[in-house]
Amino acid sequence: MSQSSPEIIDWLMTGARTVSRETDQSLASFKSLIDEKTVSFTLPIDRAVAGGFLADRIAYAFAAGYEAALQRLVPRLPQKTIVSLCVTESGGGHPRAIKTRLDKDPSGEGFTLTGEKTFITAALQAEILMVAASTGADSAGKNRIRMVLVNRGEKGVTITPMPDLPFVPEISHGVVSFAGVTVREQDVLAGDGYTDYIKPFRTIEDIHVVGAVMGHLLRVAITFSWPKETCQGLLALIAAVRTLAAGDPRDPAVHLALAGLMTLFDRFITDIEPLWEKTDAPTCERWARDRKLLSVAEKARQARLSGAWSHYDF
Repeated sequence: MSQSSPEIIDWLMTGARTVSRETDQSLASFKSLIDEKTVSFTLPIDRAVAGGFLADRIAYAFAAGYEAALQRLVPRLPQKTIVSLCVTESGGGHPRAIKTRLDKDPSGEGFTLTGEKTFITAALQAEILMVAASTGADSAGKNRIRMVLVNRGEKGVTITPMPDLPFVPEISHGVVSFAGVTVREQDVLAGDGYTDYIKPFRTIEDIHVVGAVMGHLLRVAITFSWPKETCQGLLALIAAVRTLAAGDPRDPAVHLALAGLMTLFDRFITDIEPLWEKTDAPTCERWARDRKLLSVAEKARQARLSGAWSHYDF
């Protein structure tokens, strides 16, 4: 049975008094904390919000939202595992730029994966890699994409660290190479790699990450005794993001409502700006450094919004 908004809200409000002010510096340790504290939640969005609440910084809130989003996209993924989505290559993330190959193994059993992915989120901590690969062009010359699951310990997988970003440096990034990696039949996900996974994930990720950041801000608001009206506003935003998480991420109506919610959240962030003076120095400094995360992929969001409006002939 899925949880209703009042249940997650009650968890957030009653759990506020038992949350440690500081989170362990290890992403793996934080993931273990989420797994322990959110075991009763069946919905990925609730695990995202609760994970954000448990986080003492946006970096870990993002991690909670990102992992929950992947669970929403592929429910078969094990919850107590760090998963990384591997799409982008040197030519970008568009389907036509994907050169990584998934070929039938000459033995006739399974497949082999060959190629390289760049800018992989949580690359150094990931235990499972979800990889977009080409199986060749169709009759119209369109690149056919499939998604496959690969354990990082498979022979032929090499992960090379990238420099830390200037914001959320706790989240590693890296380059992942696949040199004839063996892929089992059951680890090739059903459906089209682009339309069923890559494209909807952009929306799913936005919903779950922003929900996690809302949860993080509620933690800050309660910890530092911000006005009750601020907490109420965050709870209303959390209830709204939960509703969107239940929708079809391909639905233009969801895209319009999400854009509206993001606008409201942006205004909320502007309104609470003076309240950061009531926090301690580490909390304030991390927020100032890491809030840039919220504007990442803004160009893609605007393209999605434009497409949603055009669906309704505006």
